[in-house]
Amino acid sequence: MHGADVGKFPDEVDDIQRTHTSARYLPDLVLPESVSATTDPGEALDGARIAVLAVPAQTLRANLAEWGHLLPDDVIVVSLAKA
Repeated sequence: MHGADVGKFPDEVDDIQRTHTSARYLPDLVLPESVSATTDPGEALDGARIAVLAVPAQTLRANLAEWGHLLPDDVIVVSLAKA
């Protein structure tokens, strides 16, 4: 399994890449080695079969306007919108 998390905080992305933990959000959880993080949506979506979007509901439209064109044609999109 391959996964790439797109983070908006470069320091958080660096922590996930180096330690496989998210000190900011879940410091006691160790992420699997197969999970990586990036600030580049194109890199995260490259070859994706499933895209999980976990963004505030009010930003979903803007996020998709910015990088929706990067979604592969056959990707399954799951939205985990939060208020």
